[in-house]
Amino acid sequence: MYPSLGREQEPAPGRWDSGGDTPYCRPMRRYPWLMMVVGSVLTVLIRLRSFWTPITSDEGGFLAIARAWAHGDTLYRDVWVDRPQGLLAIFRFWDWISGGSTASVRIMAMLFGVGLVVAVGAATTTLAGRRAGGLAAVLVAITAASPAIEGHLANGELLSGAFAAGGFAVSCIALRRGDHARLLVLSGLLAGCALSVKQSGYEGLLAIGLWLIIAVIARWRTFPEAVRGVGWVSAGVLAVMAVLALHGAITGYSRWWFAFAGYRLDKRSALEGADWARFSMTARIARPTIWPLLGIIAAGGAILLAARLRRQQPDTLAPPRPFTGALCLLLLWPIAASVAFVTGGQFHRHYWVTLCGGLCALAAGLIARHLRATIAVPLALVALIPTYVNTAKILLESDHSFVITASGDDRPNTDERLAAWFLANRKPGEELYVMCASASFYADAHEDPPFPYLWEDNVLMVPGALQQLRALLASSTRAPKYIAVYESPLACDPSGQLASVVEANYRRMESTSGVGILVRISPS
Repeated sequence: MYPSLGREQEPAPGRWDSGGDTPYCRPMRRYPWLMMVVGSVLTVLIRLRSFWTPITSDEGGFLAIARAWAHGDTLYRDVWVDRPQGLLAIFRFWDWISGGSTASVRIMAMLFGVGLVVAVGAATTTLAGRRAGGLAAVLVAITAASPAIEGHLANGELLSGAFAAGGFAVSCIALRRGDHARLLVLSGLLAGCALSVKQSGYEGLLAIGLWLIIAVIARWRTFPEAVRGVGWVSAGVLAVMAVLALHGAITGYSRWWFAFAGYRLDKRSALEGADWARFSMTARIARPTIWPLLGIIAAGGAILLAARLRRQQPDTLAPPRPFTGALCLLLLWPIAASVAFVTGGQFHRHYWVTLCGGLCALAAGLIARHLRATIAVPLALVALIPTYVNTAKILLESDHSFVITASGDDRPNTDERLAAWFLANRKPGEELYVMCASASFYADAHEDPPFPYLWEDNVLMVPGALQQLRALLASSTRAPKYIAVYESPLACDPSGQLASVVEANYRRMESTSGVGILVRISPS
């Protein structure tokens, strides 16, 4: 059935290369390149529609912080976000190579989407054969790009997920071949990059770690082999973490640690401040994308169970083994991804992207290894009809409606109009603060934020943030010239102190794009 991930054996002459659907074939024939290309084209085409729509608060916030960092601001002091430096380094690098193009952030999303397709296809091929790998590449191309779960965005889940899937794929290849130290270190480096983008990007790392424990218990691997495997992977992860910690120490270790771990542990995680109401809401939104995959998995599981009960071997291409270690690893990937999904605790729409890679690999692995291609592929593609319909409805909407439907937020549209007004009316050196928060404005206007905290949650939850905002708006030298009132001062600060500061120092000027504009009162 599924080959266990022991040391790779030499194939019998004329047998393993002839089938083409086995991990033991020649290197260039080992992976389903054509299907990976098809999947890559599909995932780009689905995301292409979003190139002409405004960037969202997360994309704009990450980009604005990356630009401010490049302009000399200190991370986690002058600009702040509860994400590791890797995410901001990616946005900073992309902004540099794109010449400061804001819209090109969506091209970055397309490239990482392609990376996810290739990584999932490679991992599934290693575990279940070329047919399954090709099908997995197409499944993840369609589901992970769905705008219903914000798969079209350059969000942390997509960027981190591409690295995590890449690390998982390299680990699978290394485990298939035996103790390949360099491959295991490389997988650890990729897993470390996933963690440097998003703290919960550990699904591939967790799946491999759990498999090594099970491998010792099931005697697929000896204890020393498992320890060496863990050591080499850990070396790669720790190398990345050491770079993050060193930079954090240089810029202010306590601030970095609070952003990297403290904020999530104290304020926003599955154990503290979890938003289960939002989970129910986004679960309904993600249903057309996730449920078809679960249906395919259920059908594949039933086929596998029936084959076992009949004591038949569904796939004669793979040599028999005492236990299906590859199937175990296929199961562990979506389980580990589910743990990572829950860890964040806020359950935004884009959280569901985290589940797509593992679910697609398991779905393809179960049906493609036990059904003929003429049955498995049509079955999987027909099962995705709800996904096609849901995606098409969103893609066919106008630019304005697309943003609202895909993200449930009209602020990106407003931010673009506000940025245009600000650039047309401001004088050199004048700044605008969006109250309480709408981070994409700063990216659209190519302005460094005057206040470190760009998201409302951070303004309300980070200790001292409100006091810092009051001090900024009351300052005679540092206060921004304009305030765009997306939310009233009382909504941002129920104590009323912020409202008093604003009333004393600002007057209403006009409204633009439905947003009230306050202007600083000139000193008499």
